[in-house]
Amino acid sequence: MSGLPAWFTSITLGSLMGWIFAFAAMFATVWAITRPFRRASKAWEQFLEDWNGVPGRPGFPAIPGIPERLQTLESNADRDRTTLERIDHEMHPNSGGSMRDAVNKAVSDVDVVRREVEARMGEIPRLAADVAAVTRTLGNPRALRALASRLDREEAAADVPEPRTGGE
Repeated sequence: MSGLPAWFTSITLGSLMGWIFAFAAMFATVWAITRPFRRASKAWEQFLEDWNGVPGRPGFPAIPGIPERLQTLESNADRDRTTLERIDHEMHPNSGGSMRDAVNKAVSDVDVVRREVEARMGEIPRLAADVAAVTRTLGNPRALRALASRLDREEAAADVPEPRTGGE
């Protein structure tokens, strides 16, 4: 004999292939059975990673975890609440210093101007006729000469300054 154990020398190629096939089948069966558990394990691992956050590494920023994000949200909510209270205060009339008071005053002033414009709308045709008359006068050389001679005869008004001469 060759000194090898009998069980080893009794192995044939067919029995070796059978054993390999049996182990492969058992491995495939175990792999298929554990697939849902591996998926659940991966999902649980991802959840824990999201909950705890991921530290930064070269080329990738750190991702904060859920508790850190909630703390940030709470501090932002406090800041936003204060801002909203200040805005709300400005939206209601008070002693005249709020934005609402300023808007109400602007609306009142616009109403006054609107009423004045509406009251003077009747003057527009008369003013348009005056402008048309002045335009006609400026286009008529005889009327311009008459106007110039009339102005020459008038005494200079006391509130009209004398024209400057020289480099004063």
